[in-house]
Amino acid sequence: MKIAIVSDSHGSIDRIKILLSQLQKSGIQHVLHAGDFAVPELVQVFKKYPNIQIHIARGNFDVNDELIEELNTLPNITIQEVIDVTFEGIRIALSHFEGIAQKALHAQKVDIFCHGHTHKAQIAKQNGIILLNPGALCDDGKYFLLSVPDLKLQHKLYNNPV
Repeated sequence: MKIAIVSDSHGSIDRIKILLSQLQKSGIQHVLHAGDFAVPELVQVFKKYPNIQIHIARGNFDVNDELIEELNTLPNITIQEVIDVTFEGIRIALSHFEGIAQKALHAQKVDIFCHGHTHKAQIAKQNGIILLNPGALCDDGKYFLLSVPDLKLQHKLYNNPV
């Protein structure tokens, strides 16, 4: 199974559309978005990809409560401050700011913590836990593609075939 990990799209609608199209063509059904996404046009975009589950950690740019409520009504969208999901035995926690997911789940076993906000890609390992920041889709157009359960990670460009 492969999971796309993206952050800080900041209204880059064209890039989101291309990315979701590439993911759908490749059969990838899960996206983790580490926040700063919220623009009204995304509602229509996300509706076109009902087979892709999109888990979003709300960022500091995501302040439109009405938009958040509307997106949360879509069956394929989950928006929370901290996302906590498990894929094939690999537990991933996602927040916009570094440390928020770690604080929320401090006493629990998590394999990967993801965050955004800095617009700088990062891969690190601390105490056996993988720490990821995919960078900013709005800047360099890159995201991570994670294979689970083997934890293979690729840094991809949004408009390249998966």
